[in-house]
Amino acid sequence: MLTRFRRLPRGAAVLVIGASGTVGTALLDLACHFGLEAIGTCSAANMPAVERFGAVAIDYSAGDFVAAVRRITSGRKGGAGVDAAFDAIGGAHFGSSFACLAKGGLLVGYGSQTMAVGREGLLAAGLGLARLKMWSGLSFLFGGRSAVWYSITDRRVTQPEEFKADMAALFDLLREGAIHPVVVDRLPIAAAREVHERIDAGGLGGKIVLLPWPKPE
Repeated sequence: MLTRFRRLPRGAAVLVIGASGTVGTALLDLACHFGLEAIGTCSAANMPAVERFGAVAIDYSAGDFVAAVRRITSGRKGGAGVDAAFDAIGGAHFGSSFACLAKGGLLVGYGSQTMAVGREGLLAAGLGLARLKMWSGLSFLFGGRSAVWYSITDRRVTQPEEFKADMAALFDLLREGAIHPVVVDRLPIAAAREVHERIDAGGLGGKIVLLPWPKPE
């Protein structure tokens, strides 16, 4: 998501929605490696998990995060807003993330958590996807701002060589110690259902590793 749709230069500003979650912390880790200036939304309790990557944390429950993003980026060359935003909440929330973009910015939608947890229905999720397509097709009406949908499952099938290259690059970064995934727990693979429930609840602050053998005492 950080490299396939647009090459962001060092110093570019990015917004990560749900930055303390499993994908959010990975995005922050990679953003730090690429020299990007990251802003992340999270709950007040998880702000330290976001700030440990050098990102600016915004408590989404404290007020309008769009206004907060614009305030934080107000002094940037080219005007307030971020160069890219990453949103897994989906539905109507895509609109708020799109409003955080600077001119020429890109919104990457990669999930629909509101539907997964029952806060929005299939229609709302579908409208969210339709808005991504509209913003992409009519970007000239929105100051060059555009949007794309990202699905790692789809890319594994439709772009297998790129998918393999991306995975190889990630493991190279891990091997070199260039990225530092946050592991909050290690559990036997039999606990997969429990792990998914914890992921759906949000606020993990990192990854859970499933082990193909019993957890050591």
